[in-house]
Amino acid sequence: MQETPDNLVSVDFANSRRGSKETVPDAEISNSARQKQQIFEEFLSSGIVLVAFDPRTPNTEVPSRFKTLSDLRLNFSYAYGIDDFRHDQGGIRATLMFPEGYFCCFVPWDAIFSIQSELLQKGSLWPDALPEELKVAIESPKAPTKAVSKTKRAHLTLVKNSDDESTITDK
Repeated sequence: MQETPDNLVSVDFANSRRGSKETVPDAEISNSARQKQQIFEEFLSSGIVLVAFDPRTPNTEVPSRFKTLSDLRLNFSYAYGIDDFRHDQGGIRATLMFPEGYFCCFVPWDAIFSIQSELLQKGSLWPDALPEELKVAIESPKAPTKAVSKTKRAHLTLVKNSDDESTITDK
């Protein structure tokens, strides 16, 4: 297995084994979960699907070393040939191979905040499902970065006019 960075996991999907087969009654499924399931199925019919989720969400089953991360990403595809790979009203389940051994993973729809298909060049994001850490990172203003350039640029200076209006001029 190869990891890069901490929240992206490449898994040997060819080596899998059977896991449990729990389902969730239709009455318990939210509209958001139905929407995520439909998009996942649409993207899955075209190839590999990247699922980004919060592994700390209740009922999420991943190896313990990932349970403290704010986001984790897994790729799913029928082409991987996982015997117990399935998706239903409850979420996505598959037994995956990690360095520490096999682990029956379960990702409930409520944990998922993004689903993407590289082949289709499409993706969906559910902002309400984003982990708080990601919401803060998106909402907080970033410090300006200083551009490094080999060409000399003109300098601009803010000049106040007598009318208390500001104008930007070349220096």
